[in-house]
Amino acid sequence: MKEIAAALFKFQQEVGKVSKDATNPYFHNKYATLSSVLEAIKKPLEKANLVIVQSPSVSTLYTKIIHAESGEFVDSHYNLTP
Repeated sequence: MKEIAAALFKFQQEVGKVSKDATNPYFHNKYATLSSVLEAIKKPLEKANLVIVQSPSVSTLYTKIIHAESGEFVDSHYNLTP
């Protein structure tokens, strides 16, 4: 956990504000699209040598953040409900 913890700290220092680039017509509020989020985190992830892998199953989305150099990772899952 030592290497990935340091890499996650570096990532958090590098990542900037994600711009809210779309408007929800129902609630009339602004939100950040997935492409905006991915654009904001791409370079900071690369600088920290981190990779994000997501794999959905029928009812769960699995997410793993991997430190490329050490192979250390943190993972989580989110239950999907239709």
